[in-house]
Amino acid sequence: MASSSVVNSLMIKVGAVIFITTLVIGYLWIDSEYRDLADTNRRFAENYLEEQKQILRNDVLRMREFVHQQQARASTELRHHLKNHVYQAHSVATGIHRQYHKRLPDFNIQQRIIDALRYSHFANSRSYYFIDSFNKTPLLYPPDPTIEGHTMDASLHAREKHEVSQKTLELVSTEDEGYILYDWYPPEDNSTLERKYSFVKRFEPYNWIIGSGDYLEDFEQRNRTRILQDIAQTPTSKMEPDYFFVVSYTGDLYAAQGKYLAGKTNIWELQSPKGKKVVQDSVKLVNKYPDGGFYSYFWEKPDGDIAEKIAFMVGIDEWQVYIGTGAYLDTIDAEIARRSAEFASKVNTRVQTAILILLTATLLILLSAYFFSRRLQHNLMLFQHAFNDAVENGIHLNKDSIFFNEFKQLAGSVNRMIDRLNRQTSILRHTAQHDALTDLPNRLTGNDHLETMLQTVAEHNASLALFFIDLDNFKEVNDTLGHSAGDQLLRQVAERLQGTLREEDHLARLGGDEFTIVTGFMPDKDDAVTIAQKLLDCFTAPFTVGEQQIFAGASIGIAIYPEHGHSSELLLRNADAAMYQAKRNGKNAFAFYDSHLTVNLQHRINMIDSLRRAIDNQEFCLHYQPQVCVKRSLTVSCEALIRWPREQGWISPADFIPYAESSGLINPIGRWVIREACEQWVRWRDQGLSLRAIAVNISCHQLQEPDFIDHIVNCLTETGCPAQALELEVTESALLDTPEKLTRLYNMGIRLALDDFGTGYSSLSYLKQLPLNKIKIDRSFIDHIAHDVNDLAITRAILTLGKSLKLEVIAEGVEENQQLDVLRDEQCPLIQGFIFSPALAADDFFEYAMRHGKNEDRITRMG
Repeated sequence: MASSSVVNSLMIKVGAVIFITTLVIGYLWIDSEYRDLADTNRRFAENYLEEQKQILRNDVLRMREFVHQQQARASTELRHHLKNHVYQAHSVATGIHRQYHKRLPDFNIQQRIIDALRYSHFANSRSYYFIDSFNKTPLLYPPDPTIEGHTMDASLHAREKHEVSQKTLELVSTEDEGYILYDWYPPEDNSTLERKYSFVKRFEPYNWIIGSGDYLEDFEQRNRTRILQDIAQTPTSKMEPDYFFVVSYTGDLYAAQGKYLAGKTNIWELQSPKGKKVVQDSVKLVNKYPDGGFYSYFWEKPDGDIAEKIAFMVGIDEWQVYIGTGAYLDTIDAEIARRSAEFASKVNTRVQTAILILLTATLLILLSAYFFSRRLQHNLMLFQHAFNDAVENGIHLNKDSIFFNEFKQLAGSVNRMIDRLNRQTSILRHTAQHDALTDLPNRLTGNDHLETMLQTVAEHNASLALFFIDLDNFKEVNDTLGHSAGDQLLRQVAERLQGTLREEDHLARLGGDEFTIVTGFMPDKDDAVTIAQKLLDCFTAPFTVGEQQIFAGASIGIAIYPEHGHSSELLLRNADAAMYQAKRNGKNAFAFYDSHLTVNLQHRINMIDSLRRAIDNQEFCLHYQPQVCVKRSLTVSCEALIRWPREQGWISPADFIPYAESSGLINPIGRWVIREACEQWVRWRDQGLSLRAIAVNISCHQLQEPDFIDHIVNCLTETGCPAQALELEVTESALLDTPEKLTRLYNMGIRLALDDFGTGYSSLSYLKQLPLNKIKIDRSFIDHIAHDVNDLAITRAILTLGKSLKLEVIAEGVEENQQLDVLRDEQCPLIQGFIFSPALAADDFFEYAMRHGKNEDRITRMG
């Protein structure tokens, strides 16, 4: 009971403190809200006025920019305008000449052309077509027809006409057409010269010069009128009044209140209700401030009231006008007042809501405190059981500092729970930070250590090295001996690597067969070389996996901080790139990162990603190169060659096949090629063309697929292609690595061809023992067969060998007649190469094969 009363007393005190605290906080918060309201209203009024002024300024400057843009376009539009009309006139002349050529004398045709163009005008009556001959004689000149057909010496303004004609003749003689700029007399005034722009073009049938022009002043005046009309009708982006005004420096009014007034009204002496000469002051302002300025004055509003107005104006000196727009300040003040009222309403609502919430919360807290004090003693036992299943930290509760027996008992339960959870946490922490297979630090722990070391060496201005280690040919161990053997190998590798490290070095397993080592402080690059050599030395002795001894190698990439990167992510990426370089250098080696490796790695990533998309989007296609029987000049078979069209052009197989093989994508690509080749053979057979076989290149990677033979069987069954119609071209290494699979394929009736014969092992023993139907003479022996006696001897030996072993022999890469003649003399039965045809699309190959052979020879016997 004593503890209950203490708890009740304590809870009452706590409730009182909470109530008072809530009231104080509520008062301070409400006071702060109203202070913020006053400050917000003040800032809004200042900012809103400044925003409105900025809107005025932006609108006017935008309109000035519009004027400059339109002016810049004027010359281009004039050139385009003139060129189009001259092209039209040239088209009219061409049409008349074509219609009457050889039907009428040239004189009549020329007169019809001149008559057709004489009365053609555009833009205004001052624009016309003219025709000159190359002897400087005007043939068409509408302003003064009397000079037509006469030399310029007898005409008015002969000297000026001579200069223009000379300039025109020089232009057309060199460029056939073009623009000229010159001074000329307008039709209504033969005493004053004006700038004129013309476009001229040669008319070939009569060696004429057809042209037309326009006066720049006319064009610029029309352009200026059009622009000012656009400004007059363009609204502003501010509140009313939303129009621009345009006034000349002499007071002529061109635009106001959304109307174009054409400068017919002069307001130079116009005064504001308070006596300001607005136009005169504005002209002074824009002359003083080339970038524009603000001007305030009182003006009558549409409803008759007088109000202060602020305007922004800027001058356009080339037109001697200024543009501006303005806003009434009382409208701005009304908007500020409206927004201030909205702010106040929102604050009042928040304050009322907050008071209600505070009062409700205080009442609930007091009620909760009352009920809690009554039931606390009962709930303590329940909490004791709850604490047995959870812990906040690893520190024991001190029973001596806890009051009340119930809490002491609870503390004992909590302490026992803490002990259990600490043991479990230690196990989980180790599991989370270490690799389950090798017990090395895992990727996360390794990255954390690298981050820590980078900070440390940066503080000491020192260096460290990151080693990225990848086992060579680890996949073959898994594939041949099983994953359990691969796991044993990884554990032994981890032990050896750990044994070579210095105390300050840190080894981690990233996953798979990849490891990283982060060194301690490293004085120079030679230390990294020493460490790398020790790491490679630990792979010298064989590893014992089960009852077998395995020799394993590793490729090591090295990145140095800070030379090769300042972040953990960049160092890991660069070390990874260096590791790939070590593999390309022959494996079981190390390589330092070099900047060009990043480019190569990015290219590899981009190419592999593009290949994946190409597979998903079915971007590949097959082309087919004929294999021709020399004796009958008949296409008897073909080789299917993969092609990859892209927007930037065709990508050579030599560029993408290595990436497909290294990434494993060669397998889905190869499966597609086999199926597509089988389907194409069937399509050709249905069209009346039955080839002996269609050949497909097979890589070692494809032969190592467990379901490779099943895929071949499915393709033949589902497409209806006979087994003997499919010919697989394999390399010598593939023939030696997978003889069992190839024997099964041979026994199924599938033809096997040995590709690039003579460039690999070329052992005569396997030619006798392994299943083969055909051997291909590599093009390296064909290229110089007509001139190199050694190449000829090798080719002759291969042909004799094939005949003796009853194997078909085909020479590939035949491109020249001399090569073909030699192979004919040596009785080579089959030829493949550009001498007959490159690889063709399916439809083109069908046409080629049907053209090359007699009807009775098209369907040949299989086998």
